[in-house]
Amino acid sequence: MKESDPNVTPAAHDDPARGRVIQGVELQLLLDEWSRELTVPMVDMTGLKGHFDISLNTQKYVEALRSRVMADPTNRPTDDQARVILFQDLVSGELGLRL
Repeated sequence: MKESDPNVTPAAHDDPARGRVIQGVELQLLLDEWSRELTVPMVDMTGLKGHFDISLNTQKYVEALRSRVMADPTNRPTDDQARVILFQDLVSGELGLRL
């Protein structure tokens, strides 16, 4: 995550090397979108202001979650729980933030 050029128009695209790339986004707007997707409220408590460029490479976190489930199939999360776990791991690993 890095501070965005103030002249960049907010946009998102997929990049083969970096995964999902989001440019020029305010953190609370991103969290609002994720809140709708996960159906849980998220509030920005970072104190970071401005617009940011963010890369989210989900593949390694999907594979890590899959490995955990395969290692202990009796403790398999529901689909909703798996989405939340994936988001927590992704945000922590890629952005250094905690949900």
